[in-house]
Amino acid sequence: MHDLHLAALPAGTEFEGYRLLGLLGAGGFGVTYLAEETAISRRVAIKEFLPASIAARVSGSREVRSLRPQDGQAFKHLLDRFLREAETLARLDHANIVPVLRYFERHGTAYIVMKFVAGESLGAVLKRRGRLSEGEVRWFLPSLLDGLAEVHRSNFLHRDLKPDNILLRADGHAAGGVAMLIDFGAARVAAADVSAMTRTAVISEGYAPYEQYDSHGRQGPWTDLYGLGATLYRAVAGVAPVNAPDRLIAKVRGQPDPLVPVATLAPGLSPALGRAIDRALALMEQDRPQSVAEFQALVQPGKEQPGEAPMPPSTPFPIEPAIAASGEHGPSFVPGTTMDRPLTSGPPIGPPLNSAPPPAPPSKSRRQGSSRRAWGWIAAASVLAIMVAGPGLDYWRSVMQRETEPTAASPPPATGAPKQEADSPDAERRRAEEEKRRKAEPAKPVPQPAQPAAPMTCPGLPKALDDAFADASDCALLQRTLMQALATAETDTITRWTNTRSGVSGTIKLSAAAARDGAVCRRAELIVVRVDGTKRAEAVACLKDGRWTIVE
Repeated sequence: MHDLHLAALPAGTEFEGYRLLGLLGAGGFGVTYLAEETAISRRVAIKEFLPASIAARVSGSREVRSLRPQDGQAFKHLLDRFLREAETLARLDHANIVPVLRYFERHGTAYIVMKFVAGESLGAVLKRRGRLSEGEVRWFLPSLLDGLAEVHRSNFLHRDLKPDNILLRADGHAAGGVAMLIDFGAARVAAADVSAMTRTAVISEGYAPYEQYDSHGRQGPWTDLYGLGATLYRAVAGVAPVNAPDRLIAKVRGQPDPLVPVATLAPGLSPALGRAIDRALALMEQDRPQSVAEFQALVQPGKEQPGEAPMPPSTPFPIEPAIAASGEHGPSFVPGTTMDRPLTSGPPIGPPLNSAPPPAPPSKSRRQGSSRRAWGWIAAASVLAIMVAGPGLDYWRSVMQRETEPTAASPPPATGAPKQEADSPDAERRRAEEEKRRKAEPAKPVPQPAQPAAPMTCPGLPKALDDAFADASDCALLQRTLMQALATAETDTITRWTNTRSGVSGTIKLSAAAARDGAVCRRAELIVVRVDGTKRAEAVACLKDGRWTIVE
């Protein structure tokens, strides 16, 4: 089933000398179309900048605007970053990087025009076949490494290396090899720094190293090499690696790394490639290869240790080029890109998707090594928890003790001279008058112990998230991020949000869209993290009358 992307321009739209033919893909930061350059009848791919967390298309028009006035500056910052990325990519001239032909601003946003290359993403291949042999991986690996090395030589990072962002050309025997890099992720990184109130990033679960979860993490070629190792792991093992935050939590707790060694899941793998993948997936960045050249040296034939079997030769495999689809009101998704799997009940929610500790403030030097930063990050979270939970609980206990202690209705009887006065006629008269006045007055209510503040709940969100929020701004931020993610986020990617004012953060993970009672619905896994605990919920949201509504 093909589902229309809610924000995509319809097929047939013409502007700047191009006519849109269909949709090639979409995500939280943009939409990519198949188009035709009408003057010379040349097919191209056009990427439209559309960050769903802060911008949307004006209903009934082509114009893109920020969602709220306060998002305007953030949108402009990201748009400038998008254009700078386009300028950098346009200077790259390499057979293993999709060429950028031009870029321009229109409709309140920006567009990148790229050469259209017929082929199939590695992600689509793996969905179709499950896994690949080592020989098949070695068919595209050299060209993939050549393209990534060129990116790094240009002082640039890909930042979103995963199977869906590796295009395998249909003419795999052409000069330069079969693999090409597409869909760079610089805009995703910039999104984490555009607002003091809201930090939203889309992270590809399993393919992003832990430093990409930290807005102050030290990123470099080793960051892309983690994504490369994760991609090769998925290709030969048949499953994606365990996500980095879960691995970091296990390290903090002194538990074994939950990542299963690739050789265990792919027994026929050569030891040399297995070692290279394991090193690329090292949790701490200093333990990974620091350059593409260093990784290439690990996988070159002839690097086998004494007694090891030789590495297998490269083995080509068939490529099935994707065809852009178009619908009556607009283009739809190509199978294997976004929102193409049927909705299911899904497995029970597992450990928190973003349960890594919150990032520590930036240090004076970002070159002190990731190990010190990671442990400092964890220590800061621990100290904060102790400061909040420890004195806070002591204060609460003292207040409750004071308020629940019985109070005397009248002072204790005096002794000495006052007692002699009590025996006098004047004292007896005053006591009688006081007693009469007290009986005439209405009874005063007995003081009750102070009650804790009512739990903060969010109307329209699952009941399981009650008492998960610190103030109303948490509710508004989660609801706004959820609505945008429902419309555009890719299947199984994680949308992170953080309210820097309250310190509450969370993640949203969405399933594919599917028809349900005549509506388009998606299942969402919601996690909200506070210093004092984590709340998790699962919900189903459906598009009704143009609005997403949680139905269960």
